[in-house]
Amino acid sequence: SGTNNVRSSRQRSEQQSGTNKVRSSRQGRQSPTRSINRTIRPTPERELCSSLNIFYTNADSLLNKKDELQARISKSHPDVICITEVLPKNVIFEVSEESLSIEGYGLYSSLGNRGVLIYISNHLISAKVDLNTKFEEYVFCKIKLTNSRTFIIGCIYRSPGSSKDNNDLLLALMQEIYDMKWDILNITGDFNYKDVNWNTMESPV
Repeated sequence: SGTNNVRSSRQRSEQQSGTNKVRSSRQGRQSPTRSINRTIRPTPERELCSSLNIFYTNADSLLNKKDELQARISKSHPDVICITEVLPKNVIFEVSEESLSIEGYGLYSSLGNRGVLIYISNHLISAKVDLNTKFEEYVFCKIKLTNSRTFIIGCIYRSPGSSKDNNDLLLALMQEIYDMKWDILNITGDFNYKDVNWNTMESPV
């Protein structure tokens, strides 16, 4: 895991961290507007920015690693934190968002199965993106940037044992996001596609 600086220039980038792949789609896409608004929470201290510092990791249970995460935050001061496998494999009790909260950050989460979440610094104007999908392990948010630009950040987890039907739901989710109106799109996560050829962008079915 690590921090990735996301700039507002028009570019396509691909990054790889261990076995987890991070892919950033093309920018400036002019597609029909779809409503993705939930109430944005502006306050006097929140501001627009031109670049973001993003941290991603697969926690494999965040509950016993929260102190380590906060230590990393204190050093790198990320604007956005994306985490997959938030919960342990055999969780036997309900985990609340309150137990995962971190001072200075808003929290957006989906805590079914292994769980995914996104922390966004309170100095940014952000909102959750609602999608018409039955795929469960994802969170997407939007952040307002300078010059009226919209930055979409997503965090996705696909289980190694994902079924074909679940894979199809994931593909539909990706298409739905791609068809939305955005200026910059960054998708992070653990897709467990170990046989992907990242040069040809192909994978065995």
